[in-house]
Amino acid sequence: FIRIKWLEYASFSVSGVDFSHIDYAIWSTLQGRLMEIPIIAKQPTYDNFFGNHFSPILFVWVAARWIFDHPFTSLVVHALALSSAVIPMHSLARKQAGAAIASILTLTYLFTGITASTLQFEMHQEAFYPVALMTFLYGLAQPNRYLAVLGFLLTMSIKEDAGIYIFGTGVVFFLVHRKRRWESLGFGLLGLAGAILTYKVFMRMHQPPNPPMEAYY
Repeated sequence: FIRIKWLEYASFSVSGVDFSHIDYAIWSTLQGRLMEIPIIAKQPTYDNFFGNHFSPILFVWVAARWIFDHPFTSLVVHALALSSAVIPMHSLARKQAGAAIASILTLTYLFTGITASTLQFEMHQEAFYPVALMTFLYGLAQPNRYLAVLGFLLTMSIKEDAGIYIFGTGVVFFLVHRKRRWESLGFGLLGLAGAILTYKVFMRMHQPPNPPMEAYY
């Protein structure tokens, strides 16, 4: 995965729009200006990344860039985040269906088209969704409350709509997993409440008073 990101970077195939927005937000944070995007500071939509997408997971990139200050570092984090999902995925599948099925599932994940397209999606916080949600699922299914909470928090930190995925997962577990049904529903309702709070409060804190629709794409 890292090799593919290097080829993408070295061949000048990285998008100059999304990558530069996120990269500037990371760089500004390292300079003491939290998630500021100076290249669009004069536009009336938003001048802070959190006004467009509330993604505290970006602090993982901030830490990595603080250690290795190079644009390619951000692409490496993207690749590692996407590939790390095989750890909770294989562990959960092995306990539920055996080692053979677990290996098939993880290989399918690594080589499927959606994974390949996400890998080539420059540098985006969505790369953390597989590992975060799989950790959450592992915690609910085992059960392991600490891993469930970790997966929940990690998922909620990725993007403003993450709570919707948590809510859906919680409802499914409520219907099919009798032993953990109320705890699963509780996680789901917390996720939904978190999504609403993020849209109504946290993102508004980083937006101009009356942002146009472009601020919500």
